[in-house]
Amino acid sequence: ELIISEVIPAHIDVDCFGESTGAIQINIDQPSVGPYQFVLQDQSATTVESVNTANTSYLFDLLPAGTYSVTVTDANNAEKNINNIKI
Repeated sequence: ELIISEVIPAHIDVDCFGESTGAIQINIDQPSVGPYQFVLQDQSATTVESVNTANTSYLFDLLPAGTYSVTVTDANNAEKNINNIKI
């Protein structure tokens, strides 16, 4: 089973209004079958970034303030989500 989590020490809130200095890191705590697709969406469900990788961790950075959701999908199309990540 695919299990994911946000890496809290890597969470960076935006420094000043209007800047894009935020960061969210997602780990796959229990890997399944790679490669993995990491998708970051903003609060309007617009995809901000999408990456396919064999890595079990990914850092989304240079983000403006907002509320985000992350979806990780493995090669078997198993999918896990983390919602309402605020930076």
